[in-house]
Amino acid sequence: MPRIYIISGPAGVGKSTTARRLAESFSQSAYIEGDVINHMIVGGIYRHGKVKHRLH
Repeated sequence: MPRIYIISGPAGVGKSTTARRLAESFSQSAYIEGDVINHMIVGGIYRHGKVKHRLH
């Protein structure tokens, strides 16, 4: 069964570095930056506890 790792934490603690190194340690892996995922959302966005409507 494939494993999925989600790395979270406050800004500046090394999440991107940790995620990149973790992905590099496997023969098959993907590293997707948070900004890329944010641009994938088509049904609305969630920011700071408020749901905003669909972006046009």
